[in-house]
Amino acid sequence: MSTLKPFHESIVDVLRTSSAGSLPELMDLLRSTKIPGNHEKIISALYDLFIAYNNENDEEMEADEFNDLAESIREQKREAEEEARLKKEMEDRLLLEDAVE
Repeated sequence: MSTLKPFHESIVDVLRTSSAGSLPELMDLLRSTKIPGNHEKIISALYDLFIAYNNENDEEMEADEFNDLAESIREQKREAEEEARLKKEMEDRLLLEDAVE
């Protein structure tokens, strides 16, 4: 049986091995997906595919389309970092309360 990876890890491999023509569909997938990690690697792989797409197609994709999606992924990164920070604070507070008791 093969080892399954989380989406945010496997999508990087998919982006790096996909044909440039699949970029619009992959961007649609990423727009509609909550991404819990690996944000910068996803953006980097997406950027490489975006460049390849524009090099291979007569009708270029606007940079704004890439930039908007990249910003959305970065916003998810900020949210994930804030969530992790709050979780850590709560865990630390619980540990402190247990130590005091």
